[in-house]
Amino acid sequence: MDYFETDKDVDAKQVGLEGHSRFGKTALVTMAYDPRFAVGYISSSGTGGAKLYRHVFGEQLENLAATGEYHWLDGTFSSMPGRSPQETCLWIAMS
Repeated sequence: MDYFETDKDVDAKQVGLEGHSRFGKTALVTMAYDPRFAVGYISSSGTGGAKLYRHVFGEQLENLAATGEYHWLDGTFSSMPGRSPQETCLWIAMS
């Protein structure tokens, strides 16, 4: 985005992001923390992305932070058995 703001051929106020799967998670977090992006298309961000954690069905948080899946999220998720302290809809609301 820093580059787009310096390129006079680009309207930096209309730059968007898109991401699928793990890059959907990345685009979601980027949209939440960088207000310069105008729009985001988040596709199949799945567990660790735009799906809800505070439920009693589907993939559980413990499965996402298990030893074999640790590469998806950092270790703080492993220290939160059962439920995430913040729901992913808050990231979406920040976007």
